[in-house]
Amino acid sequence: MNIKLGKYIKSACLVLLTGLFGSAYADTLRYATPWPEGSIGADAAHFYARTVNEYSDGEMKIKVYPMSLLSASEASAGTRDGLTDVGFIFAGYFPAEYPHTNFLNETSMQLHRFSSEKVSDGRGVYAFQGAITEFIFFNCPECLNEYADQNQVYTSNAAASMYGLLCNSQITSKEDLVGKRMRVAGSNWSRWTSEFGASSLSMTINDLSEALGQGVIDCTISSAPELINLRLIDVITDITMNVPGGLFAGAGSTNINLDVWKDLSVDQRTVLLRAGALMTAEFPWQYVRQESVALQKAAQQGIKIHQADQALVDATAEFAQNDMKTIVSYYEEKYGLSDAEKTLSRFNQTLDKWMALVQDVDSKSDLQTLYWDEIFSKVDVETYGM
Repeated sequence: MNIKLGKYIKSACLVLLTGLFGSAYADTLRYATPWPEGSIGADAAHFYARTVNEYSDGEMKIKVYPMSLLSASEASAGTRDGLTDVGFIFAGYFPAEYPHTNFLNETSMQLHRFSSEKVSDGRGVYAFQGAITEFIFFNCPECLNEYADQNQVYTSNAAASMYGLLCNSQITSKEDLVGKRMRVAGSNWSRWTSEFGASSLSMTINDLSEALGQGVIDCTISSAPELINLRLIDVITDITMNVPGGLFAGAGSTNINLDVWKDLSVDQRTVLLRAGALMTAEFPWQYVRQESVALQKAAQQGIKIHQADQALVDATAEFAQNDMKTIVSYYEEKYGLSDAEKTLSRFNQTLDKWMALVQDVDSKSDLQTLYWDEIFSKVDVETYGM
């Protein structure tokens, strides 16, 4: 069957079922996630479902559909149109729909400006996750409007661990990058590849394994746990994790269909935000924990683990610093963002605050409490999204 025709038939069937039976909310909210069963993403979705059930004393239930109801490329429209009640939305896959969210996300390589001590043990990830979540909720009405325009309400965020190179050949120097085809998850990484003579392609997580296995791409710029989550461990030979850095935190991990949200009571919306706070901590905490496990498994399987040479590390840090100005001009010119420079300055201040806040985080419970106290508890559930 033609792939596009197959996707059309699938969508048409889902629309028909939705029309016949309506939203599943009467008993259960449907949650579509593009992550496969057994991955951090799917495990987090099940964790979220259990949390919602617990916090609502069994009144609210979530049925999780891992990589089945909607793919990553279908998630935004599917959540908008009510094919699912809750959706995992990679904003980066939809640049025209979510430019303000993507603008914030693509500044993550600025973590190079902090000392290695401050960002070590996942603290850089936890700080960026806290900063972007707080900023979207309280300082980026344009971000919230973007979701509202897609008939969605933002209720949690997802962030992976730091990004490196998962490849089919050794990449340790500037020279090694020349001519390589790199899968990227944002224009910042695309510019980094171009800086060193490589080319970039964009594709969803559901296509990565096949693309690497068939030689369509030489590398993916991704976090190490994707070796396990997406079974990339079966299709790569070499790993370099100390470049290019940055992370992906541009995902609404539990976006609620706006019509469903408006039908909920204040208590029910509070439950979803409380669960959203835990979900926002769950993703980065599990990614950071699994990073060393994934790299160890890769080494045991014969995959070579490398370190980029100092020249490439230094050049990457310099690129990241210079790229902040490029990001501002890029989003102003391509997507019409106004006052992008001022927005970046305010976001940087938020990130600085969060870098200080996470330094004493020693457990997932610490992180959950921090996100709840500093962000989610301050959302006015009576008016938010209404």
